[in-house]
Amino acid sequence: MSEGFIQRTPITLANSSGGYRGIPTKVGTLLASATNYIRLDVDKHVSKVDWVISYDKAATLAFFFAETNVTGCTIKLDDAKAIEDTDAFDFNGLTFIAETTEAHAVASERKFYAPSQAVAAANLATLLADSTYGVPGIGSIAVTAPTTYDLLTIAGGSASCYQLKKGSGDADEFILAETTLASLIKDNDTPSVTDTTAAGNSTKGGTKVGQWTDGAPYVYLGITNNAASDAMTYSVKAVRHWS
Repeated sequence: MSEGFIQRTPITLANSSGGYRGIPTKVGTLLASATNYIRLDVDKHVSKVDWVISYDKAATLAFFFAETNVTGCTIKLDDAKAIEDTDAFDFNGLTFIAETTEAHAVASERKFYAPSQAVAAANLATLLADSTYGVPGIGSIAVTAPTTYDLLTIAGGSASCYQLKKGSGDADEFILAETTLASLIKDNDTPSVTDTTAAGNSTKGGTKVGQWTDGAPYVYLGITNNAASDAMTYSVKAVRHWS
């Protein structure tokens, strides 16, 4: 296949140490055994993508297609374990904190009022979507209240990925779930890459893997931290080839 214009300057899609406004999407460190899925928007004229991935722990890289923006996640507030004061979680490198005293729920500190599960869910959705103090690039948020829990279902937005991590409080007070993988199409023509080096490729400029787009409007990289217990710092860039 012949190639035309190549975007020589890589675009940074996600970075554990970068800024958190706009692109690149700011993420925190990736927990041991966890996976993040990073999206790159392409069009019918982009024939190939060169992913450039840097990471400082043993890792597995996997490659996917998608017909729509399928980046998504859920946050479940279980009625069986009520949220307590100062319980927290991280979303794309930002910490969100529950407050049971209304006066302490200051948006600029990313704190939301949580007098009950239902009110907490509504207030959390509002804060996550806030244009100043919320998650940059977040998609639409639907809040539902099945019988025993409240659920925030978050659709894809302009952010290249969603990374959720539990903070303080009991494990089942915020139940965080990545939903992106369920809608991805595995690219078997671009085999997964497993790097067993404990220090990853952090002493190099990164690992480059080429992926043909086959006309798909979106391609995804899945990066998994294979370390036994240590968190991973990583960066994902991409170079697009226009045909």
